Amino acid sequence: MDLRGGKAIAVIAGVAVAAAALGGLGVWLATRPGPEPAPPSASAPATESVEPTAPPSSPPTSTASEEPTPAPSGESTSSSARNPSDVVDQPTLVVDWSRSGDRIRLTLDYVQVLWGEDANREAARRGLESPVPNDYLIVNDNPRLRVFPVRPGIMVHVIYNDDGTVRYEGRDLTLDEWYSRLEGPLADQYSSSYFLVTIENGVITKVAQQYTP
Repeated sequence: MDLRGGKAIAVIAGVAVAAAALGGLGVWLATRPGPEPAPPSASAPATESVEPTAPPSSPPTSTASEEPTPAPSGESTSSSARNPSDVVDQPTLVVDWSRSGDRIRLTLDYVQVLWGEDANREAARRGLESPVPNDYLIVNDNPRLRVFPVRPGIMVHVIYNDDGTVRYEGRDLTLDEWYSRLEGPLADQYSSSYFLVTIENGVITKVAQQYTP
């Protein structure tokens, strides 16, 4: 038997086996799935600061900005969770109004109302007539307008009768009755003077027209 020939055959067979093993490794590496991409990191939502109070006589309604949407019903209304734009009995001018379905929105212009000596001192400081006529002064320095929805079903306190006369003690109308007058020929009367407005969780819950001499 030729041993050299047997050794040659054994070497060739060994090379073939090694080549087959490397080829299988190459296929396994090629078909092996790569690492899954890391999920994109969620960015924190931007927060927006809310400006305080106060504004001018009759700025264009285009400067109005919608205030934050009220919290869903059932959400906590504790002082720590209340909307920072909430106010109680804020003196304001009602400069515009709109309706979509059963939702009424008011555009408000916050003011400051001073009486007596406070009004006289402020008028003198501003170079205005002092003592002030009728013992009061409305200060309106901030041009910002604010838009809020009104809670359906509230009553609105007004100081006018439908014949245009003043009712000093005032009377209450439903929200729909008041809005119908704002859309009619008596709009100037039913939106005049200033109002005390309360806002809770971004929704108007009180509207009361105030008498001024």
